[in-house]
Amino acid sequence: MPFDSYGILKFCEATGWEPEIDFEEGADHVYEPYHEAGAPETN
Repeated sequence: MPFDSYGILKFCEATGWEPEIDFEEGADHVYEPYHEAGAPETN
């Protein structure tokens, strides 16, 4: 399923919702537990 940024924008406009953290910080939150557990890095 491709990412649909237009759908996200429509949702935000319709509801007034805004993310509390930016994409990079969110990705770090997902990545960090794997990194701490010693998971191998991929490119």
